[in-house]
Amino acid sequence: MDNTIFELIDKTAQVPENALIFNHASQIWNNDFFFQSLTKKNSSKEVDIMDLNERIKKDFGAIDNFKEHFKNMALGIFGSGWTWLVETEFHILRVVNTYNAGTTLDVTRTQEKDPNNHPMPYNSPFLTSSKNNVLDVGANKPSPPPFIKLALQPSHKSRFNPLLCLNMWEHAYIKDFGIRGKEDYIDGFWDCINWEVVQRRIIQRNSFM
Repeated sequence: MDNTIFELIDKTAQVPENALIFNHASQIWNNDFFFQSLTKKNSSKEVDIMDLNERIKKDFGAIDNFKEHFKNMALGIFGSGWTWLVETEFHILRVVNTYNAGTTLDVTRTQEKDPNNHPMPYNSPFLTSSKNNVLDVGANKPSPPPFIKLALQPSHKSRFNPLLCLNMWEHAYIKDFGIRGKEDYIDGFWDCINWEVVQRRIIQRNSFM
């Protein structure tokens, strides 16, 4: 089979019988993207690229706000997944999660939030909720998860340009940080980011679409 990794993801993302191929192709791409974002550990955790620094401040209010939001999103993953900094089609920076072998390259395989961790209805470009499906359980009781319906769109037409990702699969951190070391692993990530690579991904945003 002579296909690029993008073609494999595109052709198999919505084909259940090809789930194994999709999972492996997506994981290969995710891991390669993750490793390309890394550099040798350095003493500075600051975003040292001025343009990117200003973009983050514009969309998150401050660098520390971005880091806190990214960390909370990563900590919120129950099980295995990936946390991403992405640029939307409207040139806005956002943090999103994908679960298991999910990728930002296909909108049908992206989950902004885990509905099990967000019981109240919310707006999302890919998930829609219906208030009619939320039971009235009283003001003092939490509502159950909303009715979730995937907004299916043509595959490989991602609204996201991925800029940075963190591997949140357990094997990525347990060996070095232990079973309770998830937070330390995330904190250490900031020491090892190659911000020049992240900046180039903004400039070359259409190179992978």
